[in-house]
Amino acid sequence: MVTMSKVLKEYYMEHPKIGAKMLAAVPGFPPSAQMLVLQHHELLDGTGFPARLQGPAMVLGARIAAVANVYDRFLNAKDGSTLRTPHEAMKALYKRRGPLDPKAVTMFIRKLGVYPPGSLVELSNAMQGMVVSANMSDSLRPGVKVYHPDIPKREALIIDLTIETELTVVKALRPEDLAPDVLLYLNPGKQVSYYVDAAPRS
Repeated sequence: MVTMSKVLKEYYMEHPKIGAKMLAAVPGFPPSAQMLVLQHHELLDGTGFPARLQGPAMVLGARIAAVANVYDRFLNAKDGSTLRTPHEAMKALYKRRGPLDPKAVTMFIRKLGVYPPGSLVELSNAMQGMVVSANMSDSLRPGVKVYHPDIPKREALIIDLTIETELTVVKALRPEDLAPDVLLYLNPGKQVSYYVDAAPRS
């Protein structure tokens, strides 16, 4: 008997092929981008899908997309497991980076930082805040929107830790670690813009 879950899993396993086929029908759509879509679930060790490619068989764009895809899966779990914060998702990505392109993982972490945008943190002055921008030159010193009871939310202070060098992030927080008024002020979980520096030319 074919169950609905089996049908959905089979469809999921085929979606890279379906997506690439749809894009192939779009006039002028770059073939390299089609390959990225086709291979974005492949892994260097051959455990990915749909073709179980290994190493050099994967195009560079797909190797990069695979890293972002794994991070997104850790961040937005769809299996009913506990949702991770962006910081926790980044830690999980690093811990399970084995089948991913190591250079792509390194660049991804440099781009988004150890505390990616959306991470809730506590600073060394005891202020609580949410990371709103990454810093490629120092992944431990992001831009942080901080809670201050005397400043309206729409005018919230954003502290750039590359400028305020006496301050540091001392720990990552979960939403339940914050008082209700602080959580409402920082408003995590909404769309966050990812401001990052351009990658340096090698």
